[in-house]
Amino acid sequence: MVEKRKFKTERDIQTTFLNLLQQEPFYKITVAEICEKSLTGRSTFYNHYVDKYDLLEKMVTEYTQMFQGLIHERISQLMSDQGSKVLLDVYQQLVAHKHAILTLFAVHEKEGDLQASFETVLRKEWTNYLATVDQQFSVPRDFMIFLGTDVVMSFIRWSLTNELDENTAVFVDRFRKSMFE
Repeated sequence: MVEKRKFKTERDIQTTFLNLLQQEPFYKITVAEICEKSLTGRSTFYNHYVDKYDLLEKMVTEYTQMFQGLIHERISQLMSDQGSKVLLDVYQQLVAHKHAILTLFAVHEKEGDLQASFETVLRKEWTNYLATVDQQFSVPRDFMIFLGTDVVMSFIRWSLTNELDENTAVFVDRFRKSMFE
């Protein structure tokens, strides 16, 4: 029962925090405001988080780990002939967290920057994948890593903002294939 209550309290605090982030910038949000809107006592908040920076950091870490698992499992599939299907699958996994991801993408704090964290994950996976490819490229590999990262991030941001569009996934896959020609 204690675990269930802990989960519910953290969920309420995080949901309130995300809602507040959509109304005002991170620096204006206070712990008192989070507690008031989430109907949580300050001592309860501090039992779960050190401060609002810790709350942000833990949320960014949670979503980054989820994304890392999604991408790590699928990076080699993304490079196959099934690339657009893989992109659609990644989208399907992320759309359940659309509100949180898009809201946190707008926060760029030293303690937590989800967009930068997703980009770091993608750059690492692209780097690892390109290290296994026995092919010479006409452009530097690090350029390909940054370009691949930007393309996937653009797909994620656009798809979460505008809903799923299979044609966009097919276009991104064709773009990806052209990088390796």
